[in-house]
Amino acid sequence: MSNLLCLQLWKEVQLHLDDVISKELAAAGAKPEHNKSLALEVVLGLYLRHLLVFRRLMLCYDQTVHPQKRLVMRKSLDAVMGRMAELKQELTNIELSEFHFFDDLQVDYKLLPHDTDLPIPPFFRLERKDTLAGINEIISDALKKLGAIKSEEKVVTQLSREEAVRLVQRQERARQGRHRARFMQEIHRQEMREKTKGKYVATMSDEQAALRIQTVWRGFAAKRHVKEMREEEMVFIGMAPPPRPSPPPQQRLAEVESARREVQARHEQQYQEALVTVKEELRRLQAVQMREDMQDQIRAWMVKEWEDHGEFPDLPKEEEGGSAAIFDPDFVPPPKPAKEEKKGKGKKDKKDKNKKKEGKKKKKKGDEDEGFIMQPSKFVPAIIEACNEYNEHWKHKDEKNNFEQNFDSEIVRKDKLHELETEVRKDVDEVMRDELERLKEALERDRGKKGRKKKKKKGKKKRKKGGKKGKKKKGKDLTPDRSLESLVEELVENNVMKLIPEKRMADFMGYPALTGSLQRLKHEEARPQLGDVRRVLTEYCVMPMGCPAVHETAPLVKSVLIAGPPGSGKKHLVHAICAESGAVLFDLTAASIAGRYPGKAGLTMLMHLVNKVGRLLQPAVIWIDRAERTFVKKVPKTDKTEPKRLKKELPKFLKALTPLDRLVLVGTSESPWDADQKALGQAYHRVVLLPALDYASRLQLLTRTVAVPGVPRHPSLDLSTLTKLTDGFTAGHCLDMVQQVVTEKRIVKLRKRPLKTAEFIPVLSTLQPVMREQQQMYYTWLTKTPLGKKRARMLEAEAEEATKKKAAVRR
Repeated sequence: MSNLLCLQLWKEVQLHLDDVISKELAAAGAKPEHNKSLALEVVLGLYLRHLLVFRRLMLCYDQTVHPQKRLVMRKSLDAVMGRMAELKQELTNIELSEFHFFDDLQVDYKLLPHDTDLPIPPFFRLERKDTLAGINEIISDALKKLGAIKSEEKVVTQLSREEAVRLVQRQERARQGRHRARFMQEIHRQEMREKTKGKYVATMSDEQAALRIQTVWRGFAAKRHVKEMREEEMVFIGMAPPPRPSPPPQQRLAEVESARREVQARHEQQYQEALVTVKEELRRLQAVQMREDMQDQIRAWMVKEWEDHGEFPDLPKEEEGGSAAIFDPDFVPPPKPAKEEKKGKGKKDKKDKNKKKEGKKKKKKGDEDEGFIMQPSKFVPAIIEACNEYNEHWKHKDEKNNFEQNFDSEIVRKDKLHELETEVRKDVDEVMRDELERLKEALERDRGKKGRKKKKKKGKKKRKKGGKKGKKKKGKDLTPDRSLESLVEELVENNVMKLIPEKRMADFMGYPALTGSLQRLKHEEARPQLGDVRRVLTEYCVMPMGCPAVHETAPLVKSVLIAGPPGSGKKHLVHAICAESGAVLFDLTAASIAGRYPGKAGLTMLMHLVNKVGRLLQPAVIWIDRAERTFVKKVPKTDKTEPKRLKKELPKFLKALTPLDRLVLVGTSESPWDADQKALGQAYHRVVLLPALDYASRLQLLTRTVAVPGVPRHPSLDLSTLTKLTDGFTAGHCLDMVQQVVTEKRIVKLRKRPLKTAEFIPVLSTLQPVMREQQQMYYTWLTKTPLGKKRARMLEAEAEEATKKKAAVRR
């Protein structure tokens, strides 16, 4: 992507953003909507518009090399991601479901299914690349000490004296040969210049010159054609290997994107250096003159006030803006912090609670619903601010002379001049306040009054040891004198921290549901597909974990439970969440920590280490496999892993999480119905169920896994039939089947003996599929979750209302 294309794409994105903002403002000022389907259509439309803007803006931000433009794009990108998180919460509140479908809007907007797929910005992992490399190095060193990873020993081969002499002789002869070839070539060129000097240039006509050019070109073309024919013949008879294929377009595109990221890093480094050097230069050249001008300006104001009112005024305090509030007409003072009313606070809280209870009672009695009202957004003002900054600085800026798209020094100079002015003004205000105080004392002495005594600041009263009542005590640091490296090594030795394999969310193959909204319009329960699961986990885990601005302001998601049959891809999703967001992984599975940190004190130390290291290295994912075992009612006597150790610690851990802590608890479960549902629902706030693979997803999976690079698929391999035969099997089953059939020995024989569908059937017959009854158990359990219960009640109410309307129409 070129610089010109990036600028053009940014202009288009800003036009779309202006349109989206107008829709947002219209929806915010609309009246309450009592029709649920209309409210859902409005919110889905806004979400889809933001999604389309996000896809283009992400590409533009990733490939733009101008550092100052990228700052504006990043503001818009963070705000759009945050707004999508808010709209996701609105959709969940309306439909009481984690999954939402866009198939009807895709038809209206003329979009393809992959256009509504939620991509993951590359800068999530690129910004954490160096940090994760250091962490992985510490983990690898700890594993090498434990013997889990074999250290690679470098083998240094020593040459004998005779071999070394022969090697030097070969290199010297080659050097002399190259030198002699260049010398002879230069002599040949000199002879040709002497022969042709003055002979053909003056006497050759235009026709003769054209004929000579044609002769040389035709000879060259004929030689090239003969050479190509000979190479084809040699390949055909097996005397030469086939030519290497040209790199695919995706590889060439990835190379271009990587090269532009290198330019990005270089320009960003130059920009950061300029921020320091420009400010130092301005401080050296203008700080003294700026200070004198400000002092003269304040003194002139003091004299004028003295002449007008007969006394010296007080200079505004720093909280009120200082002297800037006097001379700058556009200055806006910082907002004052709201004072907490101590008296009557408890009564006010009680009144608020009573009002909430009254509201709940009224709703229970059957009063009319107030209708859907869009909640005020915290990110729309940020989008508007970024759009205004674009319109002010970049929309009409002429950059013909900035071909390399380096930073704009004028903007840097202007910003740093404003920062320097603010710093100098703060120092000048302190000096002028002292001078003003001395002038007032001198004036009072001249009037015959005693000099005002400065009020002595009363010493602060010593606080009691107990401190204020109701103030939360900070948790005691159990490892105050230990370094981060030592803590990481200890967690690695105890099997809590592990290396994260490079998995991608896009590798979790599957298509989204294409008829979900139509089924819900018919009051049927729509089943999501793997593409919908991928989007939901990106919304709940990857986006907030990868972007601090979204995590701090958007609706907070503290924990997610991923449920599904064995082999459905739960572990892959956990690793993909870590890899895509640049997070570290803590494994608190009962089997992993069995026998480690024993006793109550050991468990306290374990949670302390996870909390401390997780916050220092955030973002972080705390993973618990077989999460239902933590909340089982009765542990079997044969189970020695103590799965209920974390039952009381998990609620404390989740309660302590704040929007500033980018930590998330992810649980995976194969049989969630075995746990106490109330405790499980309190620990995991979001539940994502992995559905059974549909035909399209299985076909996509088999097409990619069976394919061998460089070997075309033979017609004897009927993937459509094989896809139908794998109905009821999970993705893990399909991968195991392909790995057992398409081995290295079998790949060698592919050219002579192509793959056939019958080769997969014996392996497939040994695998146990997921029966429909077992899959139905997952859907039944889903209706018993907190959100599932609310949705079931909503569907019952809608069904009752529909029957009443039908009965009224019949009458």
